[in-house]
Amino acid sequence: MRHQPIVGGATGGVKGRRCYAKNCSIRSPSSCEAFGIVDRTENTISHTLTTPPSAHDHQPRVTLLVYHRGGSRLIELYDGQSVVVGRARPADVAIPDASLSRQHGRFEFVDQSLWVSDLDSTNGTRVNRRKIKKRTRVSTQDTVQMGAVTVAAHVLSPEEQGFVGLESHDRLMSSLGKEIERCATFKRRVALLMIEARKGEHLSGWIGGVQRLLRSVDVAALYGPTRATVCLVEAGRDEACALAELVSERKRGQPQLYCGVATYPDSGVSADELVEAVRRALRTAGSRNPYVVADNKEGVADRDDGAPLIISQAMRDVYNTAERVADAVVPILITGETGTGKEVLARHIHQLSARRRKPLRAINCAAIPAQLVESVLFGHERGAFTGADRQTQGVFEQAQGGTVLLDEVGELSPAAQAALLRVLETKRIVRVSGTHEIEVDVRLLAATNRDLEAMCDEGSFRRDLLYRLNTMVLHLSALRERRESIFPLAERFMRAAAKDNGVAVTRIDDEARALLERYSWPGNVRELRNAIERAVLIAQDKTITRADLPDKVRRGESDVPADSASPSDAPPLPADDNFNIKDRLARYEAELLLDALKRHDFNQTRTAEALDMPLRTLVHKIKKFGLKKHYDID
Repeated sequence: MRHQPIVGGATGGVKGRRCYAKNCSIRSPSSCEAFGIVDRTENTISHTLTTPPSAHDHQPRVTLLVYHRGGSRLIELYDGQSVVVGRARPADVAIPDASLSRQHGRFEFVDQSLWVSDLDSTNGTRVNRRKIKKRTRVSTQDTVQMGAVTVAAHVLSPEEQGFVGLESHDRLMSSLGKEIERCATFKRRVALLMIEARKGEHLSGWIGGVQRLLRSVDVAALYGPTRATVCLVEAGRDEACALAELVSERKRGQPQLYCGVATYPDSGVSADELVEAVRRALRTAGSRNPYVVADNKEGVADRDDGAPLIISQAMRDVYNTAERVADAVVPILITGETGTGKEVLARHIHQLSARRRKPLRAINCAAIPAQLVESVLFGHERGAFTGADRQTQGVFEQAQGGTVLLDEVGELSPAAQAALLRVLETKRIVRVSGTHEIEVDVRLLAATNRDLEAMCDEGSFRRDLLYRLNTMVLHLSALRERRESIFPLAERFMRAAAKDNGVAVTRIDDEARALLERYSWPGNVRELRNAIERAVLIAQDKTITRADLPDKVRRGESDVPADSASPSDAPPLPADDNFNIKDRLARYEAELLLDALKRHDFNQTRTAEALDMPLRTLVHKIKKFGLKKHYDID
């Protein structure tokens, strides 16, 4: 007897293809498991529940999917078995969530019927939002709520087991960061989707249908009760939009899903930038456009973060200087680490200047393909290159009379630097394949997190261009250097996120505040905003607590994500800074193998199958990279 699981019970997906189409081939569960999509529960459930004897293989069983702040858990029950869910031992399944009692509730599978009982818990147990007082029968159409933890029941075949789990948000961020590093090295692409049901439908009711559409390499994660994120490896804008279109198609009996899409490097060049961009895109999705693509080319001019929040004396000095030079015609160079608010300062300068009624055009130089830089900046004539079917204005022409912001200016190629220098000297541009000069009147602002002086010394940046740009330099200090700003910023982000999401989260408790102020925020204000935005979605009642913060913030870690390998896990880098590309590739391959081994509990056979690699090859590579020195794999 088999019932249709309410999550879709998916067995579909794409293996070895880069497209998302309705007629995609079926993927194998082992490929899915290779990327950790399933969170098995051997550590929290007795062995008989997760690995029943072979005599049970064809007996009826029910699968419980437990969705919590950190991701999801999978529990298998055979006829006659029961399991207690709670916050800590002696519960069979221990989920460290403060909303759970130590032993919160019991599930029983008896005579092919599933029952749930509340064990006098503090926050109670609800079935379909109704609080239960006695043993209650549960079907696959029901949702069980234990505090902030949601449990959904399904009847799944063995081949379906690989498609139901979700990664934690922390692990997805770690994976996304590594993938971006790989993309930067090998000029590849990666995309991020954020998917939401807006009428309160918990993702347990629809995430399976989404997972059916994913390839084996894609990773889905829990973002909030009604929201999920998906990392699409080796996918650009077209592939991501194709998937978003499929996800957002209206389906009978299913909630309408909305998608935000962000791609590297077009929407951002770091994990925090992509999350910020995809969240902003999702916010603008609606009935007419159920999926929206984030595009940072015009991003600064379109954002509205409110008036800058100035707390520290260092920031006050910067903004006071900015106000004094806002009406000047000289270029301004804004420096600072990624996420410190360089774009916000640039927009503030534009709004204070006499050019505020004219356009502000912003471009992220790191996101422009090298062969298109001059076209994007200065425009092109029809027929200038393949696909140039019409005359197009560049950023400088579009900003006529206004302001141009060149973010990540240090990423410009030598040819683009020379062209920019000529524009600054002559105030004229020439479109690609054009023959006549066009006079432009723009104020130039440039921003960078690079040391341009050092780049000049090594010959990768023109010193004469730097002299043109750094007539006035404004430096934004890192958030860790102005810790007095952390909590006021967090409160502002909390209020904005609560308003945007229609929730009544109004405070951050003292323990959470202390953790926020202790953490060093390597991603600066952008990372803080992302942490608070998600905390608002998963917070219980009206307060953000320790449990709602990212794992690395709770642990006080910043340089190494909490769930990634420690520096000693992978072979050390050579002491010489000039190690070659082979060393870099070896280091990256070792990290990938180590990550795959972890996901399969260091089972070499399963790992080799998941990676589609001969077992002897995997064993050789484990020895080659010295992975046995750090882990007991045998």
